[in-house]
Amino acid sequence: MTGKNSLFTIILLILLIAASFICGCTAPGGSDEQEEWIILPEWDNPEGATSALRSSDFAEGDYNGLVVYAIPESSGMVQGDNATITVIFANNGTSPVHIENYPPEFLIQNPADLSRPFVIVKRYLRGDDDVTILPGENISYDIKWDSSLNDNGVEVPPGLYTLEITDVMTWDGETEMMYRGESGKKISEIGIRPDGGILRKTIPVNMSQKREGITVTFDRIDAAENSTELFFSVYVPEPLYTTEMDDGTIWSYTLSSDDKPNGHYRIDGGEQKSLWNMNLIGSSDNTYTYRSRIEPLSSGIKEMSVEINNFGPLAEQWKFDVSLSE
Repeated sequence: MTGKNSLFTIILLILLIAASFICGCTAPGGSDEQEEWIILPEWDNPEGATSALRSSDFAEGDYNGLVVYAIPESSGMVQGDNATITVIFANNGTSPVHIENYPPEFLIQNPADLSRPFVIVKRYLRGDDDVTILPGENISYDIKWDSSLNDNGVEVPPGLYTLEITDVMTWDGETEMMYRGESGKKISEIGIRPDGGILRKTIPVNMSQKREGITVTFDRIDAAENSTELFFSVYVPEPLYTTEMDDGTIWSYTLSSDDKPNGHYRIDGGEQKSLWNMNLIGSSDNTYTYRSRIEPLSSGIKEMSVEINNFGPLAEQWKFDVSLSE
């Protein structure tokens, strides 16, 4: 690799970009029902900012047992159809929970879209009701989405979309997250599939590339009706990664299962999309296995190209071109 100072700058940018996609989710499409929530006052967009995201390993908020989750956590529909997702606000604590300006603001986003950091397809503005939830009780709110057009009157393409709540804080016992503005906490995923035949099969890929001593393998594709899962494995024979900067400084970093591969993909040479939800699903003998979920695929697609452009702070390129023709 060349330009070590430039590499270090790229590393910092990668880490900042990756932070924007933190979701704190434990279920494939939704949120942990044991995670406590606080519904915050509406954000006033200081100094023209559009979003804010903060993470800490201690709780600053005054949590009192509110949990929020969606039913279903993962669903699918044909392009242009309507969907209803029920959001549950439950009080698992011992004292009443008060929520002002209920319901909170909801966002439907397309996180795979690389045209800008946050792509809001549909916005549900905050309400003006004040509600109280007694201990052991819950209330529900239905999100109804007509997927034919987005808020700008443009047709919504097939994709894997997220339903999020903004202006909230969450605490899972280890990490506190705060979401503001166009940064929301994901509670559900909606797969919009194209009209017509859908690819429903497991496709072995088994392609490997080695860069900087790190071997990335594109293992397989599991295509289903409401989403498609891509599986990767990363072999790290020597966890301690060391490189020399332009000024002679030696920079070292220990790679681990906390690091993730990041990258993008294309279907039949179409638009480039982000592999935004790469999750660790297993590890053994310095090999880490990851799964990324993307949109349902048409049965007529011919090829998929995938590029992994970093593993943790290590910036490289592992490219895979997969033929899907029979």
